[in-house]
Amino acid sequence: MDVKYIIMGIFAAMIAVAIYLGMNMIKTETIGTITIVVNTPDGNPAAGITVMLKTPDGQVVSQSVTGDDGTAIFVGVTLNRAYLVEAQSDQGMLSERISPSKDGESFVFTLKKAGEGSSEGDRPNL
Repeated sequence: MDVKYIIMGIFAAMIAVAIYLGMNMIKTETIGTITIVVNTPDGNPAAGITVMLKTPDGQVVSQSVTGDDGTAIFVGVTLNRAYLVEAQSDQGMLSERISPSKDGESFVFTLKKAGEGSSEGDRPNL
C-alpha cells in the first residue's frame, strides 16, 4: 500500500473526529416564554407593578408590568437557567429564585410585607 494513501486516510479520520467533537461541543440554548403571576397579601392580583427577571448576580435580564390579572409575561427567556424574580409595590415585595425548564411555564407568588421573609409561591425546579 502506498504511504501517500495511508497518510490521506489518517488525515481524513482526524478531520472526521474533529468535526464530531466540535459538533458535540456546541451547546444550544432553548428559548421560551414564562409567566409570573403576582398576588397581593390579601390574595388579589397585584396589577400595575414592575416585575424584574434578573441573573443570580443581579443583572436585569428583562422586566414586565403586571396586567389587571397580576400576570407578567416574559418572552425570549433562556430556559434551564436560574433567575431571580423581584417586584416591589406599596402592598409588599417579592424576591424569589426560579429555574424555568419548559416553554410556557408559570410561577405564582404572593407579595410579602417588609420583614415577613420570602414570598410564598409555586417554585418548581428549585
